[in-house]
Amino acid sequence: MSRVGKFLGLVLLVAAGVYRAAQAGDISLSQSLDRSEIPYEEKAVLEIVVSWHGNQAAYRFDRPLQPKLDKLRVREFSSTISSEGSGTDEVTTKRFRYALVPTSSGTGRIEPMVINYASWPDSLPGELVTEAMTLSIAPARKVAKPASLTENLRILLAVAAGIVVVGGVGLGLFIRARNKRPKPVVQTPAELFLERLEQLRTESSGDLKKFQTGLYKQLLWYLSAQFGLQFSNEPVEEIVKRCESVGMPTAQKAAIGNWLLQADRVKFSPVEPAPGETVRLESEIRRFFETITPTRNVED
Repeated sequence: MSRVGKFLGLVLLVAAGVYRAAQAGDISLSQSLDRSEIPYEEKAVLEIVVSWHGNQAAYRFDRPLQPKLDKLRVREFSSTISSEGSGTDEVTTKRFRYALVPTSSGTGRIEPMVINYASWPDSLPGELVTEAMTLSIAPARKVAKPASLTENLRILLAVAAGIVVVGGVGLGLFIRARNKRPKPVVQTPAELFLERLEQLRTESSGDLKKFQTGLYKQLLWYLSAQFGLQFSNEPVEEIVKRCESVGMPTAQKAAIGNWLLQADRVKFSPVEPAPGETVRLESEIRRFFETITPTRNVED
């Protein structure tokens, strides 16, 4: 290939943005980010496309996609679905479009997302997993605006009025504020476990065995913090049996016991895990513990 051809190919690659695609059977997933660098004051567009052969009712998506972002937030979201062709040639495309804006400068990150679906009419479940993406965010531009005479006068009047008002009650407010101590926020073991799970997911970097090893320790920590159970080197069956003696809810006992058994087996399994298994497992555990984490009131 000539140098001109290589250069044109590179230009087309940059213009197309960041693109990743994964396919599972008859349903496929692709993702794209319209730029790799962005000024702080502008936006980037993330698009996730799911397509399959068949009509729009062939697959069902029950859970909305909620991207987990670092240094970014979703300003706009839209989704569309369309079909082309008919009969055996019909192809359906579902698009999820996110307009992302920066919250701080640096390297913005879009974490992997698990897309759950079910086929129709047999309702067989399945899932697709997106890949992580990054976006370089420039620092915000500082715009200096000179204050007018009217604005300066307004500020002076506001300061003078504030001194008059605050001077009358300042001493009392000071004493009251000094004596008033903020109410400490006490996190439940489930809330602390979710924080530990987030740190474990980051440290494992997609390594399922490393994630399972850490998960085993964190689940034992939760049983100790929530139910006062202490363990040394008991087998998993003995741990589950001891959970019955502290009145643990049946759903928790079944879920935690199953995760402990999986973690214990995976540590010694020679079989390589499927791609995205770590993300899927972490998402499953997080959803379960979020259901047993109490919602705090505004006063808390």
